[in-house]
Amino acid sequence: MLNDSLIVHRKSKIAHLLLLFFFCQNTLAQNSFSLQLIPTDKDTSFLQKNLEYQTLFFDSISLKSELKQVLIQLYSQSFLEASIDKLEKKDTIFHAHLYIGNPYEWANLKNGNVEKTFLSQVGFLEKLYQKKPFSYSELANLQEKLLDYAENNGYPFASVWLDSIRIFEQKIEAQIFMDKGKTVTLDSLKMTGDAKISKTYLSNYLGLKEGSLYSKKKVLQIRDRIRELPFLKEKSPPTVTFLENKATINLFLDKKKASRFDFLIGFLPNNNNEDNRLLLTGNFEAEMENQFGLGEKIHASFERLRPSTQELEVAFAYPYILDLPFGVDVQFNQYKFDSTFSDVIFDFGVQYLLEGGNYLKVFWNNASSNLLSVDTNRIKQGRIPNNLDVTNSTFGLEYSWQKLDYRFNPRKGWSF
Repeated sequence: MLNDSLIVHRKSKIAHLLLLFFFCQNTLAQNSFSLQLIPTDKDTSFLQKNLEYQTLFFDSISLKSELKQVLIQLYSQSFLEASIDKLEKKDTIFHAHLYIGNPYEWANLKNGNVEKTFLSQVGFLEKLYQKKPFSYSELANLQEKLLDYAENNGYPFASVWLDSIRIFEQKIEAQIFMDKGKTVTLDSLKMTGDAKISKTYLSNYLGLKEGSLYSKKKVLQIRDRIRELPFLKEKSPPTVTFLENKATINLFLDKKKASRFDFLIGFLPNNNNEDNRLLLTGNFEAEMENQFGLGEKIHASFERLRPSTQELEVAFAYPYILDLPFGVDVQFNQYKFDSTFSDVIFDFGVQYLLEGGNYLKVFWNNASSNLLSVDTNRIKQGRIPNNLDVTNSTFGLEYSWQKLDYRFNPRKGWSF
């Protein structure tokens, strides 16, 4: 952080300006008035090239705010001595005499005590701060990056500052220091509400495992990650409790209905039955999520809309087996057409689960088609059946990665 000594010789002028503002507030008319900037050490072309500001105002507060923005623009362009030396009002025009000064540059910015790991992560190099224009925003950005890295790697109470500051001939040299504070690890997840969910599942899904380093980024992502779970809802935002060098994440969760059952029943005449009994037909579909509080998913569907023709599909997914980042994914599908053939597809996969529902999966797929009856007369005539006994086995790799603001209704992000 820079101290006020950078512009200390201009303080009396700024204080004079603030007094002028307070006196002017009582004398302004209700009508609009304009602002004219008069540079005292530059020509007017400098203002046109380097500054953007309004000239029409209806109250002194807006004018005061605009003059502050003018100074901020100059500070960001390395003119650290910029100040308003005089403010005069003539009729409806305010004349602001602006001193700009010379731009400052870095002589050097050296590392004081910051660990090299931290500096490499934020891309800090001392040569980037030698004979380069001084910038408040660049310095603040460096400070923010260091604090972000610290807060996401177990040091939520870190602080960064400049020391050994020296100013000479419009040049600045300083050293950057950092106090990491105490190392903080995650103690546990504390859940309040009627949600039925395993802490093992939730800690793995959120990436907040007990004993891991505290991460501010992961804590801020909790709300979005919870919104993407169809069987949980938030009662209130999460909070963090710090005790010594431990952090407890407090979650306020209620269960949300996510399972569904759909069925349709009908009757068809059965022409193959001598007593003309009606044939029961229909379809059934069930989707069950988190029934056992383990984040598991079960899907089952059965369809029979024609006599002797039916389709069965069953799927099961179970994440984080034995508290490990692995899960299983099983699917079975059978389609039987009359008494002609039966198609069976079986898929088994092992997932390596990443945070937020992303995963890498190795799978085995087996698809087979079996004849249930053979028309021998057709074969005797030299005509091959339309369907034959076939079996195919496939091994594969599947990868899913997404960074969306909301998975079910995204407005920004990407998915692969």
